Amino acid sequence: MPRMSDNSSLRPDTRSLRPDTRFFMLVLIALLPWQGALRFPTHSITIVKLVGALLFISVLLATLLHDRPLRFTPPIAWAALLCTVATLSLVASGLSPVSISETLRYWTLTLFLFLVVQMIDSREVFMQALRVLCVSAIVGAAWATVQFLDGSVARASGPISDPNDFAYFLAAVLPFVAYLFMREPQRRWLWGTGLACLALGILGSSSRGAFLALGVTALWAILTRRVAPRLLLGGLAAVALMAVLALGLSSARTSQNLKVRQNGLSSSVSLRQVYWSAAVRMSTNHPLLGIGPGRFEAVSPGYVRNTPKLEHEVAVNNTYLGVLSEDGAIALLLFLGFLVATGRQILIATAYPGAREDPRAPGNWLRSAFLASFIVALIGGIFFSAQLSTPLWFIAAFASALALLPADERSSAPYARAPSARRVGRAARGDIAPTPGW
Repeated sequence: MPRMSDNSSLRPDTRSLRPDTRFFMLVLIALLPWQGALRFPTHSITIVKLVGALLFISVLLATLLHDRPLRFTPPIAWAALLCTVATLSLVASGLSPVSISETLRYWTLTLFLFLVVQMIDSREVFMQALRVLCVSAIVGAAWATVQFLDGSVARASGPISDPNDFAYFLAAVLPFVAYLFMREPQRRWLWGTGLACLALGILGSSSRGAFLALGVTALWAILTRRVAPRLLLGGLAAVALMAVLALGLSSARTSQNLKVRQNGLSSSVSLRQVYWSAAVRMSTNHPLLGIGPGRFEAVSPGYVRNTPKLEHEVAVNNTYLGVLSEDGAIALLLFLGFLVATGRQILIATAYPGAREDPRAPGNWLRSAFLASFIVALIGGIFFSAQLSTPLWFIAAFASALALLPADERSSAPYARAPSARRVGRAARGDIAPTPGW
């Protein structure tokens, strides 16, 4: 392994990373699950955007005043190209308010990706950001579960207005909470409670797309020997028991909401098929730049046929068909390039000697968490319009920032759980052999 001094030239200049600048980043990450509940002071100028603007100004000042080099990764380049094509689609389709809003959303998420990559310059900062994201998602899930159980809402959605988007976000965060549960035994009570909250929140959302995404991810984890089948079955049994207990404490209105949701499932499946067919026809008629960002609902009356039921909001509910129909084939290719680049960054960021020998080794825990979250995001994208949802973007941001760290720092954190005081004492007396890496 190279000496620390050999990699010193690769380390980013951290002299300008003031605590208040990092604080803005952590606040921005904490607000990700709460965007739907924090639309103030106005609907267009929200606290999330204000914090993002403060973070951008901080990074800009650090770059100009302290000559701090900017950091770029392949996902940033792919995202910038995607934004450019989305802007061209906006111009070609007309500057409608909804298209402008969707295009700005592309640029905002790309800016978020860029800023997080600038700020996470050590594994310690990465772990801080990961913990903040997980705690924020746990609190949102707990709030949504309470609302669902007392009958205030028909489906758990918490701080994100759409239940499907809410479940998609929680499902993408869940593998990282499981990673922290394994990695930090001293906080296992927190992360164990968090896993329960996330599971109940996803169940309360009744999102079949999230269920399927988690199911496929669980199958992948078993086939790649990352999780023992008995451990997974035990987790499912625990979730089922919690669900039964929670429903036993719920109100009568909750049971009524579940019956209404069950009756609407068949029509929801039919609508999804109709909208997917309409998206394909739109892309056929507008192959290059699409119909324009966010214009599916406005254009759908000319393409939607045999609609079994009208909805208050018409959406493709498929990330890949959504990008193809609204932004065009070029944008879809760039979006797929962004996903491939993100996957490669994950493999670089979580590279560990001996990774292929034992997938369950502590050194592989972070890679398993990243890949599981990424698979959830990819599979969920088949059932959600997720190109402008945050999961794919925070996965890309975290992986890109971690991949830029020197190899010795990426793997320098203690993977193995800390030994207990009793075990340390027994090793000192010579009763047992010390654990390697103490």
